[in-house]
Amino acid sequence: MHCRAVRMQLVAFQDGELSPGQRTQVREHLDRCAACAKLERRLEEVTPRPFVEVDPELQETMWRRLDAAIDAAFRRQRTLPPPSRLQLWWRWLAEETTVPTGAMLAYASLLLIAITWGAHNWWTAQQLQLALNQRDASAPMQLVVPAEIPADQFRPAAWAPEEDQP
Repeated sequence: MHCRAVRMQLVAFQDGELSPGQRTQVREHLDRCAACAKLERRLEEVTPRPFVEVDPELQETMWRRLDAAIDAAFRRQRTLPPPSRLQLWWRWLAEETTVPTGAMLAYASLLLIAITWGAHNWWTAQQLQLALNQRDASAPMQLVVPAEIPADQFRPAAWAPEEDQP
């Protein structure tokens, strides 16, 4: 065991609250490490001792019975129904993804906006096509020149830039 782990368990060690295996590990470390042994002695001086000492055999019996009770509780634990596909998908998403949830939500929002924009443009194009199909085909199309373009700057569609060069 490392010194940090032993120091965290010293009070429980002194109070006899550790399992026999943990107690043995802490005792072996204290035998090897002078700094932790010194800390244990200093804690022993300031820690009040309980009035009743528990017999180590009784304590060992208690630990065995507690372990057996926990094992029995796990064995008689009810089996859960198998998870649904949605639960499996959600577990996979939570375990396998390394993208932060906020980034994933931002991406999903942008994707939804893009799909909505595309659907809107498709619908608008369908409406325009419908309007063109319903228009009277015999009526000539008129060229509408916006009022903002001065007449001297207007060029017909057949204009070629070579003609303007001196």
